[in-house]
Formats: sequence, C-alpha cells, structure tokens
Amino acid sequence: MNREIDTDKCIGCGKCVEDCISGYIVLVDTEDGKKKAAFKERGRCLECGHCNAICPQRAISGGKLLEAVYEKDDFLNIMSNKRTIRKYIKGGKISEDVLQRIILAGQSAPTDRNRKSARIIFVKEKLVEIYNEALDYLVEKVSKTGSINPLYSSTMRLDAKREEVLWNAEYLVVFIGNKSSLVDAAIAAERMQLEAAALRVGTGYRGDMKEAINNVDDIKEMLGVKNNEEALICFAMGIPDIRYLQPAVKANRKVEYL
Repeated sequence: MNREIDTDKCIGCGKCVEDCISGYIVLVDTEDGKKKAAFKERGRCLECGHCNAICPQRAISGGKLLEAVYEKDDFLNIMSNKRTIRKYIKGGKISEDVLQRIILAGQSAPTDRNRKSARIIFVKEKLVEIYNEALDYLVEKVSKTGSINPLYSSTMRLDAKREEVLWNAEYLVVFIGNKSSLVDAAIAAERMQLEAAALRVGTGYRGDMKEAINNVDDIKEMLGVKNNEEALICFAMGIPDIRYLQPAVKANRKVEYL
C-alpha cells in the first residue's frame, strides 16, 4: 500500500511522527523555513494506517478510506475506528463499573464446550517489575542475536524511558492457558477490546510482552504460569491520551463466493 504526504496540506504538527511505531516518518525543514512530514528513504512501514487516522489535515493518503457513514454508536463504526493505542494518560484510572463490563465481554465470549480454559490476569501492582524484566530480556536478545521481531525493536524505541511503562497504560491483560486454548482466548480478548473501545478505553496487543513472559522464568513465577501453560494473548489497557480523527486505511481481504 503506497502512502503519500500532501505537503500543501501538511502543517508540520508532528502527530504522525510521534505515533509512527517504526520511526518511518520524520519532520524535515523546507526551503521556506517550515516543518513538513516526510517518509524516510529507507525504513519499514508496518501498514498500520495510524498516520492516516491521526492527521488533522488528511494530508497522508494511501489505500482507501472507509466511505460508509455510520451512526455514532453503530457497532461497525466502533470496530472501524478502533485503534491500537500507544499513548495513555499517566495515572489514568478505569472505573470499576467500566472494568467489569470489559471483563463481562470476555466472559460471555463463545468457547469450546463452555470450558473457559484460559484464565485472565490483570497486571497492575506488579506491572513495573514485570515490564522491566521483559525489557531486560528483549534488549539482551537483541544484543546477543542482533535480530528480533522488527515491531518489538520499535516498541523498545518508543519505550526507551522505563518510567513510561507500556506507554503509561494502567493494566497489562494476560491470557494464560495451554496452546489448545488459544482460539478461545483470542475471541475473548477481541471482545474485551471492542467493549473497551465502545467505553472509550484504549487497548493494544503486546506481542513483546507475550514473548518475554514465555521466556523469563521470574515473570512466569510472578504470574503463576504452570509447566503446561503459556501466555496466549497480551494487551495493554488504559485511558487514551491520543485521538484519531478518522478510520485508518486498511487493505481489503480477498472475498470469494462459491
């Protein structure tokens, strides 16, 4: 998906630069002394579409914006506008009523034979300790192997200040279970995130935390992960400190009728 920046529309606010997890967008000086957003000559676009969605001038194009107009509280509208949140209000608190509604969304998700085999842990009190252990593991992995999932490397770049734990999210939500519970956990996690979006709570999957939990014994012990268990799904959750102005550009899946 090719993206372009209309420099006539761009006001150099830097919102796209701040929100680009791969560091692919930068602000450059123009001949008239203004700042404008630009894509790096070398880099990797993750095609998340956040730059399109956050731009107040709609200066970044690429792909096709959703054309349908939905009612404010329409479910499709909620799904279309749901974004991975990478910036939360520091000290922001999710009310108990809202938290219980999000939990209920996960509890009501369909499962194989109603087994509910994956358990859900809301990490808060031990969040700083677990996060620092996880970051130590990821940094060491990069130093030893010289390679890591590019998205995790970008995560470490944005999380360089360790006091900004999970971008100031209030919780790390972890689904723990055996591998056969993965589909059930994924369905429940997505339901919880959609309910969170409807309640103006932000979420974002954290594959880096999942990898660290499954490879660091100290974190496993803190979370009570048993020998036959692993972290299946992880996502951050908190009060967003960022606002997206439109649905992100998404590539279309191939649809067939037989």
